[in-house]
Amino acid sequence: MKKRILSLILTLMLAMTTGIYSVAYAYTKVSVKQTKGSIASEGDTKATLIVEIENTTGETLRGVKAKLGAGELTYSPYSDEEVTVGDMDPGVKKTAQWIINVTGLNLEKVYKMPVTVTDAGGEIGKTEASIYLATVNEIIDPEPGINYNPQMALTVKASSGALVSGKTNELSLTIINRGNSPLLDLTASIGALGEGMSLKDSPTEIRLGSISMSNSEKTAVFPIYIEDSYEGGNIPFTFTVKGNDPNGKEAVFTKTEYITVIGGTSDTDSLEISNVKGPQEIAPGKDFKVDFKVSNTGSSELKNIKVTLEPTAPVVNKTKNIFVSNFAPGEVKSYSVTMFSASNTEAKNYPIKITVETSDKEPKSISQYTGIYVKGDTSSKTVPQLMISNYDYGAKVVEANKAFNLGITLKNTNKNQSISNIKVSLSADEGIFIPVNSSNSFFIDSISPGGTATKTITLTSKPDAPQKTVSISVDMTYEDKDGNPISAKDNISIPLVQDLRLVIDDIGQPSELYVGQQSSVSVQYYNMGKTALSNLRVTAEGTNIDFSQSPATFVGNFEAGKNEYYDLSIIPINQGPVEGKVIFTFENAAGEESKIEKPFSFIAQEMPVIDMPDDGEMIPENTNSKYIKYGIVAALLAAGAFIIYKKRKKKKMDDSLDIEI
Repeated sequence: MKKRILSLILTLMLAMTTGIYSVAYAYTKVSVKQTKGSIASEGDTKATLIVEIENTTGETLRGVKAKLGAGELTYSPYSDEEVTVGDMDPGVKKTAQWIINVTGLNLEKVYKMPVTVTDAGGEIGKTEASIYLATVNEIIDPEPGINYNPQMALTVKASSGALVSGKTNELSLTIINRGNSPLLDLTASIGALGEGMSLKDSPTEIRLGSISMSNSEKTAVFPIYIEDSYEGGNIPFTFTVKGNDPNGKEAVFTKTEYITVIGGTSDTDSLEISNVKGPQEIAPGKDFKVDFKVSNTGSSELKNIKVTLEPTAPVVNKTKNIFVSNFAPGEVKSYSVTMFSASNTEAKNYPIKITVETSDKEPKSISQYTGIYVKGDTSSKTVPQLMISNYDYGAKVVEANKAFNLGITLKNTNKNQSISNIKVSLSADEGIFIPVNSSNSFFIDSISPGGTATKTITLTSKPDAPQKTVSISVDMTYEDKDGNPISAKDNISIPLVQDLRLVIDDIGQPSELYVGQQSSVSVQYYNMGKTALSNLRVTAEGTNIDFSQSPATFVGNFEAGKNEYYDLSIIPINQGPVEGKVIFTFENAAGEESKIEKPFSFIAQEMPVIDMPDDGEMIPENTNSKYIKYGIVAALLAAGAFIIYKKRKKKKMDDSLDIEI
């Protein structure tokens, strides 16, 4: 019992000198800090808690009181919650004391309680006091003559071997005491996490109580959430472990471990905006809707896709205009956003931008524009407005490096005035579209009130243009009836696709083709275009043949510059011609299917019959006919094996070649 009491005294002295679990706050009025009562021992029912209050001002404080809140305790202390400190002259220090009921507290846990100090004028300072209930083994007497040398072995492990984006992972830090010193107040903390990572419902520092000697272990688990868009790689994580030896000296250990993070990716190549619908014009102060669809045309799921509709002020959205969704392969989602404009909105066209964006670390996006014409107050506004009422490029999509005609219809929205000297200039993003045998501008003499005019310009794209929806800015300048210059701007969008080019080699004649015998036919094919082929499928059909297995093969997305083999096993049914074709089907970015057929024609022969001696037939000992016949069979088998070997060797050599475009 005497040793236990001595241990408690030494531990409480340690708390007073090192400030264990004590937090001090600097206020303009007073300084408040805990000086005693940080640690109680297992089996205790009461503990004394003392807080020191110092008047750091240059004035006398009247009626000072200190109040202890229950905080993380579920009951009040034994002594009064509010303690009267009295008046305090400048520079004076006084203490407030409470007797705390520690019965029923959990071992190795810190309980925090707020302390608030007030005077006659109100609150003047506060701190956060704490009680820690330690096991008897944690109350350690320093032994004379021992030079404590704390040593810790730290091991870091991910629960699944690696961290995976899009979910919460667990990183475990195992601490093994390898030194000659136990440690009190052991804590483990994790360093700053990179962008896209966060701790899930966990503090950065975890209290572990104490750790004894003899290879004792403690484990801290940190739940880490990684955003789905995180790119991944080998990422460093830094951990720090701290504790106090029996003499109160702090020991600090750190470890940096590289953990593999498996990231996710998204791609806009298979995202498409379509069916954009809305009114052409509205009256100011009226609600209107814009409806559109977003589809995933690819064969992979796309996660956390952000869809945004952005009107141009003073047109504003009235309902939700930002959506985040996952898209299954081939899935189409419909969106509708309600907007309105103020009653005093100026009469003109206001662009509306629709953006679809991935959640990658470096997001990729596609955009499409529409617009709404607000009629405005025509009784007071006399400035005529010019807008694009329609445009047509002759197809669902435009193919790269091929000329097309772009027809643009302009409308004079003013019912009373004509406009004249109209110049229209087109400018495509990144200069992707180029005029053919003309400039990028055209001229219109005039448009009558409420009238329209249509002009056509021939464009083509750069051969290496990326496959995407291209935005074209339309800049317009014109004059009103009084000759005043006016300018306006609008946007249109045109989807651009690269030409699909699948090249197929001729189908070679098998070296031998016998009725009822399986033979192998192989053909090599290449993607010689500048973009991937979608949903590529290869199959075969023919007459006078059976297939040893299904001839259909699904390749999926076939990347540009790649080559592949299609192998077909056939069995001729009858002697004579064996005819058929290998059929390749695939889709472009608009979902339009293409088909290429490669014919083949072979001649099947009956299997040769080799005469063998009848049973019992005597063959002279000096004849070699038996061996000659057997030799012929062996030669035929060897020749067949050699042909198969040569074909397989050639195929392996061809497979090692990559065709880059």
